[in-house]
Amino acid sequence: MSEPTCLDGRALHLGLAATALTLVIAHSVTDGVIAALVFLLSTLAPAVAVLWVLRTRTPPDPRPWWFVVGSLVVLSVNNVSRAVHVAVAGEDAPEAGLMQLVNHVTIPVGYLGLFVASLLVVVPIARGDGGKIVDAAIMSVAGAGLLWTFVLGPALDARESPPSVRVYTLFVVLVACAMTGAVGRSLVAAVHARTTLAYLLLAACATLLGSVATTTSANTVTGVVPGWVDAAWIVAYLSVGAAVVHPASMFLASPGRPGSRKFTRQHLAFLGVALSLNPALAAVREIAGYPTDALILALSSLLLVPLVLVRVSQLARLHAQAQEDLVHQATHDALTGLPNRRIVDTHLEEVLRRVDDGELPGAVVCFIDLNDFKIVNDEFGHHVGDNLLVAVTRRLRDAVRAGDFIARFGGDEFVLVLTGNPEHLEATTVSRIHAALEPPITVGPLTARASTSIGAVTVRPGAHLTADQLLSLADARMYVDKRRRHSATGQPLR
Repeated sequence: MSEPTCLDGRALHLGLAATALTLVIAHSVTDGVIAALVFLLSTLAPAVAVLWVLRTRTPPDPRPWWFVVGSLVVLSVNNVSRAVHVAVAGEDAPEAGLMQLVNHVTIPVGYLGLFVASLLVVVPIARGDGGKIVDAAIMSVAGAGLLWTFVLGPALDARESPPSVRVYTLFVVLVACAMTGAVGRSLVAAVHARTTLAYLLLAACATLLGSVATTTSANTVTGVVPGWVDAAWIVAYLSVGAAVVHPASMFLASPGRPGSRKFTRQHLAFLGVALSLNPALAAVREIAGYPTDALILALSSLLLVPLVLVRVSQLARLHAQAQEDLVHQATHDALTGLPNRRIVDTHLEEVLRRVDDGELPGAVVCFIDLNDFKIVNDEFGHHVGDNLLVAVTRRLRDAVRAGDFIARFGGDEFVLVLTGNPEHLEATTVSRIHAALEPPITVGPLTARASTSIGAVTVRPGAHLTADQLLSLADARMYVDKRRRHSATGQPLR
């Protein structure tokens, strides 16, 4: 991958720190419209930076960053609304009417967009992480229930907040928790993109801190939040921009460190705890005489159920893959990757049936034995012999068509099954195999020609042979060919 045209990593760290510090200080020493405009810069500046990245680079997947731009623009609309509200009604005046509606719509939409962006970043990493990223997101969402039950819910109850405030506050907290868990785990797997993921994690943590601080420190009468809380939001927005601008964002598509795919009892217990945590909290509240909080049950379930379904689908794919691997190991040769002796009979019976039914015009079955292979093993070792078998397999694949059947029957013996016009196959198959194996093969210290003995049997409609009869006939013809070679060279049969 070519070096991206962007700021040096260290310069970006210093630039982010300086920008964040400048905006935080400027926001803290000003008030009114000026402070609101300073806060507006915290969303506009990273939005412009991300647009610059999209214009000057070609990210592996630009979709997450377009979601980031859209989210920052939506949050900027909220900040413009805030500045207008301060200019018109004053900083301490409670939001109402259109201003309150804009606030309650733009914040959830903005954070939903950031969540989708994080999801698009994390999903490719999660495919090779063995489900650990999904597990982290599930546990984080479940943990949000604890935060809501013991901290945020009581604080909102004390202010008698309307349902709309409760809904969007819980939504933002759930999304921030899910992002924190998923991105935090991604740091372990995606080695080359860690700096970008670290900035995204910082943004998620700052968002979570800002949500908690906003809820717990707001004035119980007016709902006004202390100015220092805005520092968390400023850091969150700038960190999102830095995540995109940093050169590590270009390596998000690089394969990460593979995680273990084993599913243990601990994993099962983990999923059980995560799914039962919020219902258990609701039961405890009911027993203690407090009303059941249906909001946390509903919203957490809306987020948990898709995550659990993703995890279950991963486990289903893992189980299916394990079954496929077992079948492949039982039916294929580990050295060459060719079908083994178990598959030969099944394949031959199918070919014979199709020839007898007129579905195929005919077939040729070749039984191939490598001459003097025992000498190679004895003089050069089994490692060289194995490499020779692999080289011969490669030559045989090149000698036949893509749909033709090649199997390792055992030891140095191979079986080829070719279907088609029997006259054409009979005339060309054996010569094609000999021609493919004629060039010398170099394997370690050995350079030699792979001499073979071949027994070929042509199958035509009406032959009515079984697979065993066909293989026996091809094997017998192979030994005839081997004896012919012995007579011509005077060498013993091997």
